[in-house]
Amino acid sequence: MPNIIRRNDQRTEYYSGNVSFFRMILTRCLAGTPFVAAVVIVVVGLACSRHETPVSVETLREEQGPDQESWNPVFYISEEGVPLVHMRARYMAQYEQEDSTYMVLSGTDDGIERVRVDLFDDEGDSSAVIFADRLTYYERRRTFEARGSVVVTTKDDEFLESEHLAWSESQGRISTPGLVRYSSGDNIISGYEFEANDDLTGKRLKRIVATVRAREQ
Repeated sequence: MPNIIRRNDQRTEYYSGNVSFFRMILTRCLAGTPFVAAVVIVVVGLACSRHETPVSVETLREEQGPDQESWNPVFYISEEGVPLVHMRARYMAQYEQEDSTYMVLSGTDDGIERVRVDLFDDEGDSSAVIFADRLTYYERRRTFEARGSVVVTTKDDEFLESEHLAWSESQGRISTPGLVRYSSGDNIISGYEFEANDDLTGKRLKRIVATVRAREQ
């Protein structure tokens, strides 16, 4: 179980998981390794015979799969020792491109094990817990998108349900472009285009379609 630690100023990113496979061909090719470059040229030649249009490096990346795969990954981000984000999943695939690096995390097909994300406030206390079927984390942008039966819970017993949720670390905000169901106490509100701080404070719902009290159901 390898541990990978990246530090930048006061920021620390820590990753652990059971890595099964690490793809080096394109990375070495871009770095100018002659032997691997020759191998990639052969691959390009074979690929061109199956495509009517020229094959780009990005296309080759998608066809060859992720640069790294891991099972049971755990990913931590902290600043000055204060936790910001904890992510864990059943499976992770990492893709490295010239302008971005992103990770795709997923649970099991039967939905028993799901992606879990713990968000923390400035004091290092839990602000929210997010569950989803699939999550894509963009390292350079420091954002993620969660999809598939997304559920958000807070320490104040607030709940948010949606099929798609986006989070921005720099803004400390979450947003859902589609239908969302929010509940707090006896109140349940459904609507579209929900935005809030990542602890569900400062919330705004652009279009409300229903408001219900739990005891009225």
